Amino acid sequence: MTVTVQKKGVQTLDQKRAEAVWKLLAPLKQRLPNTFDAYTKLSKGAGTLIMQNGLLPTLAFYGEKSGGAASLAGGAEHELLLGHILAWLNQQGLLSANNFTGAMTELVQKSSPQYRQITEETLALIRWIRHFASALNKTE
Repeated sequence: MTVTVQKKGVQTLDQKRAEAVWKLLAPLKQRLPNTFDAYTKLSKGAGTLIMQNGLLPTLAFYGEKSGGAASLAGGAEHELLLGHILAWLNQQGLLSANNFTGAMTELVQKSSPQYRQITEETLALIRWIRHFASALNKTE
């Protein structure tokens, strides 16, 4: 009897983004359904917010709203989205900090090409977040 082990093929960066987002969002929907609804709504406008205002102001806004009572889920959706973005940028080696203060300190010191690369990577990640969050919200 021969056992064949399939090796995981080489993934594109976009596939890695999709996989990472799926692993974050599928369990989140089950654990925190009310927060997930607010997260889905927040993620729909995240790309536009970054393109209109810039990455730093958008992250600062999410940091400000984290834990705020005025948001749909008490700020948890802002905190989650901010955390997911910073963790991904850290994992990709674009930021060494994965906390708000450290990431902001790093971002203000980046060169223009580095800042642009980080912004583009964030927008690419948000596309997957938006798609998967919406899809998960329509199921069940």
